[in-house]
Amino acid sequence: MTYFRLLTQRCNIIRRTQTTDGNNKPVVTDLTVKGDVRCKLDSVRVRSQDVSEPGSIKSIFRAIIYLDGIEEVIKERDKIVLEGIRYEIVNINPVSNLQKLNHYEIEVLKEVDV
Repeated sequence: MTYFRLLTQRCNIIRRTQTTDGNNKPVVTDLTVKGDVRCKLDSVRVRSQDVSEPGSIKSIFRAIIYLDGIEEVIKERDKIVLEGIRYEIVNINPVSNLQKLNHYEIEVLKEVDV
């Protein structure tokens, strides 16, 4: 069995962008950078404490994601949407198998609205 077959979930990579409207006022929107990406979420907590911000609680988790052909697209602070839950990317670690990129191990903050 190849590693690729273990990635049984699908997620979307989104990026927050800011433009201006017709009145030259800033408008923030989420742009889907890449949809339907094979992935697998490892729900083991990397750190033991939650990060609290006004209006939300974030927990640090590790996600392992295979990024087939979009290595140049994903950036820190992008978001991963998996099963309706948003995760903010805080660290990207490429993993190779001697000759080529195999997958990325991505550390994320899980966003939970309160």
